[in-house]
Amino acid sequence: MLDNEDNNVHVNPVTEEKDLGATMALVSSSSQFDRFSVAANELQDHIVDIYGNKENELELFRPSLADHHKVGFFTLDRCSQTDVTEVVELKDMTEVLQLLLKDVHKMKRDINLTKSVMQADYEAKVQEKATELYCRINEKVAELERIHEDRVSTVRKAFRQQLADAVARLAVLYNKNLENKMQKEKQKQAGDQYLLDEKYRELQQTIQQNQNVIQMLKLQLAQYQQSKVDLESSPSPSERPSNNTPASIQSPISQKSKSPLAPPPNLPPPPPPMETKKPKKSKPQPPPEPAIESVSMRTPSPQFNQELEDLRVEVEDLNVKVNNLQDQIDSKDDENKKLDQQIEALNQELDQEKIKSEKINKDLENTKKAAENEKASSEKLTDGTFKDIRQFTKMDKQRAEMERMFQQKLQKAQEEAEANAQRESIAQQSAEKDKVKLLQDQKKLLEEQLAKERKKNQEKAEMDTDIDKYIKNEKRLKEEIERLKREIERVHRTWEKKFAILQQSLHALKDESYIRQTLQRQAAALHHAAVSYAVDTPMGILPTSKINSPIKKPVIPDIGRGRQQPPPQPTQPLNGGGVLGEKDYISYTVSAPSGRGTAMFSVDENQVMSEGEDDLPVDVQPLPDPPSR
Repeated sequence: MLDNEDNNVHVNPVTEEKDLGATMALVSSSSQFDRFSVAANELQDHIVDIYGNKENELELFRPSLADHHKVGFFTLDRCSQTDVTEVVELKDMTEVLQLLLKDVHKMKRDINLTKSVMQADYEAKVQEKATELYCRINEKVAELERIHEDRVSTVRKAFRQQLADAVARLAVLYNKNLENKMQKEKQKQAGDQYLLDEKYRELQQTIQQNQNVIQMLKLQLAQYQQSKVDLESSPSPSERPSNNTPASIQSPISQKSKSPLAPPPNLPPPPPPMETKKPKKSKPQPPPEPAIESVSMRTPSPQFNQELEDLRVEVEDLNVKVNNLQDQIDSKDDENKKLDQQIEALNQELDQEKIKSEKINKDLENTKKAAENEKASSEKLTDGTFKDIRQFTKMDKQRAEMERMFQQKLQKAQEEAEANAQRESIAQQSAEKDKVKLLQDQKKLLEEQLAKERKKNQEKAEMDTDIDKYIKNEKRLKEEIERLKREIERVHRTWEKKFAILQQSLHALKDESYIRQTLQRQAAALHHAAVSYAVDTPMGILPTSKINSPIKKPVIPDIGRGRQQPPPQPTQPLNGGGVLGEKDYISYTVSAPSGRGTAMFSVDENQVMSEGEDDLPVDVQPLPDPPSR
């Protein structure tokens, strides 16, 4: 058991180096790892040089004296005594521990340096990557902006060219249509003469028909008025012999019955047939109904009342018909006025034509007179020579030729008129064809414009799709940047956790080294302690006088007072002595110190027991205080 405990004490520094090497492998490169492994090998060689060859490993790593230390009550701790032969080994162990502490400080410094180097390298690489990504994104955005500006300028140029082409096309079409209109106007003016003649004849026929209709309507109106007068002058049923009433009653009734049926005094006579002036409207007075009611009330005969009602209804119908006829006459008069205006215009044109024909007739008369004069002169010269006769015959021939030429001119004029009419009809047909063609051209032009608009819309849609693609690409790049940023943050957090773990591991190693070093110092201080306990009965160590000894030995340090001890547990007797009721309160196994508190043989740190002496049993005396130094 002692050998195992001693081996654990001395093998722990090597395992600590292995743990540190494994920890450093997580944060350093292969070159640094090789350097540390070389340093570890050198350290092992140095230890071997101090303690001897590897053949004496069993003697080199002997169990520590502190591992045999047992501190308890009611037992005798003989193993806590230190021999003189072990002092040299303790000094060697102290030197080894100091070397290990130096190596630990060096490793700490190397780890910190490696950490700072790695962090600086990582930050430099991250900065470089970020700068590169930023430059690439800026270049891509600039390229996209340039491409967009080029496309916009191209589209603007295309639209400007299309606008210029459309303006030029409209100008050409306008000029072409203007020339066509001028030609058509000239053709119309050339063919108006023939059309005016036909129109004049048609208007004369229309006027004649309208005059006949007006005459017929006037006759009908006169007949209606005459029939109205006849009805008024005809004897009423009350004047019949069978229906005679007394004179005092009959006279007012007859007067009242005649008064509403009298013809209107302001009715004008029927106008003449060819009169174009608008006649005055006759306003027939409606029959006074109260008079008829009075008659019907005074006449007990129902037949008389029925006849009066029939006559009144008939008179009203006649008045309505008369009003309608007057309205028709007024409308016809308006039409006649319009026709008169057209006739006046045609008369003016006819006057102009007459003037032209008179001029032509005068020219013909002049030619005839000249021919007659020539004929008379030729007759006077009959007694002349043969030459004169021949000349006369020539004059006759010339006259006949002049008449023939005149006939030809007339025929040509008629043919020209017919040709003008045909040309007008042909011109109308051609105008209609041109109009149809123009409409077809306009339709084609509209179809072309529609196709261009569709093409433009398609190009615009394609541009919109390209822009959408660029926007999506930009969004994707932004998302990629965000993802990379999150990845960088995650890596940062990961490395921070790793460094925190390394730092905690280093702190744990330092704490373990400190605990081991502290316990080793306590073990070294207990070598000179002289404490004994009774086996059978508990007893305390009373303070005695100081022993004069040439060798100054350290004493047991002061055991502090603070923590309470747990209740005693029954233990088995050790070394064949004691009773079954012996109690062991504290049992520690200490190891070599390392870490903080490198001051050797410190009294404050060489405590073996915990501070709980206040709770000792009543029959146990406490340990004495340490002597003053």
